[in-house]
Amino acid sequence: GGLGGGGAVLPAFPGLGGAGGAGAAPMPGGFMLGEGLLAALAARAEQVAPNMTAEHVILMLNASAKLGWRPQPSLLSALANRARTVVPQMTAQNTASILTAYAQIGKEPPKDLLQQLALRAAFLADQMSADQVANSLHAFARMKEPLGDGVVHALGARVAVVAPEMGPISVANCLDAFAVLKTRPHVHTLHVLNKRAEEVASQFNAHNVSSVIHAYGAFGRLWFMGVPNEGLLAGLLLQAEKECSGMSGLDVARVLDAYSFLWVHLEEKVMDAVQGKKNLTKGHGAQVLGAYTTIWKLSQMKHLGDSLLTALAGRAEVLAPEMYGRSVALVLRSYATVGKHPGDALLVKLDARAQQVASGMSSSSLAMILDAYATLGEMPSDELLAALEVRAQDVAGHMSVEDVANMLDAYSKMGKRPHDDLLSKLGSRAKIVAPDMTALDVASVLNACTTVWRTPDEALLDVLQTRVEAVAPLMNAADVATTFAALARLRGFISAPLLTALGERATQVVPSMLPIHLAAVLSTYANLRQLPPQSLLAVLARRGEETAPQMTAKDVSGVLGAFAKIWKAHAEAQLEILNSGTDTGGSSTALSLALMEQLGKSLVKAIDSRATVVAPLMSASDVADVLNAFAVLAEPPEEPLLVALGHRAKAVVGEMNAQDVAKTLNAYAQLKAIRGGLSIVRL
Repeated sequence: GGLGGGGAVLPAFPGLGGAGGAGAAPMPGGFMLGEGLLAALAARAEQVAPNMTAEHVILMLNASAKLGWRPQPSLLSALANRARTVVPQMTAQNTASILTAYAQIGKEPPKDLLQQLALRAAFLADQMSADQVANSLHAFARMKEPLGDGVVHALGARVAVVAPEMGPISVANCLDAFAVLKTRPHVHTLHVLNKRAEEVASQFNAHNVSSVIHAYGAFGRLWFMGVPNEGLLAGLLLQAEKECSGMSGLDVARVLDAYSFLWVHLEEKVMDAVQGKKNLTKGHGAQVLGAYTTIWKLSQMKHLGDSLLTALAGRAEVLAPEMYGRSVALVLRSYATVGKHPGDALLVKLDARAQQVASGMSSSSLAMILDAYATLGEMPSDELLAALEVRAQDVAGHMSVEDVANMLDAYSKMGKRPHDDLLSKLGSRAKIVAPDMTALDVASVLNACTTVWRTPDEALLDVLQTRVEAVAPLMNAADVATTFAALARLRGFISAPLLTALGERATQVVPSMLPIHLAAVLSTYANLRQLPPQSLLAVLARRGEETAPQMTAKDVSGVLGAFAKIWKAHAEAQLEILNSGTDTGGSSTALSLALMEQLGKSLVKAIDSRATVVAPLMSASDVADVLNAFAVLAEPPEEPLLVALGHRAKAVVGEMNAQDVAKTLNAYAQLKAIRGGLSIVRL
């Protein structure tokens, strides 16, 4: 790279990771240089600093980095003073080199000098080589002082020109810098970087490939950018697996975090494609992916990612004893997100390490760890849970909205109740941050109110319901279903405006609901002894028919049972009105019953066919619930299903509890009466 090291590349910098990262710098004096001589040279450098050229200043800083020596503040001040004077004479190479040198010693130039250097870098950007522009961007990304977008865009424009000449380290440095600086590269700049990244993917080392994969994950989070093209994606995943054994704790955590994010991003795209929705990718040249391409990419990630996830788990197991808390949290969350168990051996080591570092964890790391355990269907050790709760009490007063919601949701999913002091602090914090909760946050916290608290805090419920009304129009199908389920358990705490707002949103998102969501919505109205609005009831029944062929045994019993409950409550109420002669709208009552009958027959027919297929997989309670539902609907199942249920009932009778036995016998009795023409209210 010549004097000033224009071709130099920046090393890995310590961050989230622990084990496997760059080791501590060697103490000065290890190579023919005694500390006395070093001190004398430093003292003399302060005296002659006013006479130094830009190259001299750079050489001083570079030498400090190579020796593992951090100069005294007085010498750094003298060097900075001289740099201020010579910045106007600096070449493109000088500018890139001094920025690199400051980054390498882990020091940031004074604010005014940094601004001078930034402006000089922007002015000379079109003269920089591939390595120089990459190193400048990477150095700026390591500075705490924010830069203007203009400087980054000027350097980015040069990247677009020289990217075809970049080596793997420079490509990684550029992509990483754009992610860290949170400055969106121009579409053309990103296009040529992507192309070059694909060309050199097989040359990335462990840290490079980690940085690049992490950068693409960051781009998705920051700007909703799509997943890299098929060739680049495959190259990165294969290279990550190949270089896995050389990764640091930070590298492993970053690869897993980005991989899991891209996985979820693709899954959402696939769902949109399957449901015929418009592609939601927006902005600056992002490609609109067709359904076939999107599904193929997810398949590719699953195929290549399975062995990568296994390899990363093995590496994480080696590094776990030295990982920082953030890395432990990211590793756990990533495996939970993609639905792959990390393995008992790794889980034990992560649990042990988390205990050791819990006292210094951020609230987001605490929430991530608890949520990951809950999602994986595992329980943290008693020692880890105690350590996390102690730390959570310390930071609860400053938790973000997301952290409060995730922590309460994790306890709810684990079926655990936090210590009273922690629960009180989480409740207090939830009341404060409720006005800023997203649809997902408020649904999670509202659900926790019914599972974690012995008696829900009415003040908390009030602010949550107010927030639900505000965000209901933004809720997705899962949020709507979770909120409905929570409200069903709260019963008397539900306001009419809230139920109306949720009903209107449910009508809009039913086309994307899964069977479990349908059951939650129907069950809520049944428990409240209210009939859903006719428009909602119609789309719920239609969606039930559409999803019937994919229903599990639990889905069949849940949807059929919920519809039966709501039919019974509604039919009995309407018949009571008709028989009492108090109905002022007889035609609407008759219409309501007719609509329920019409919708119910189609739904029951679709579920009957599916129930026959899944009957051999039903639990004791499923069998009892399905038979009871047909009895309540006064609609005997078709002969194949009746036979299948009978066989399954015999197989699971030893597992039936008292309620199951009573419901099953009563259902058979009612169905016999119905077949004999004794039914009064039937579907």
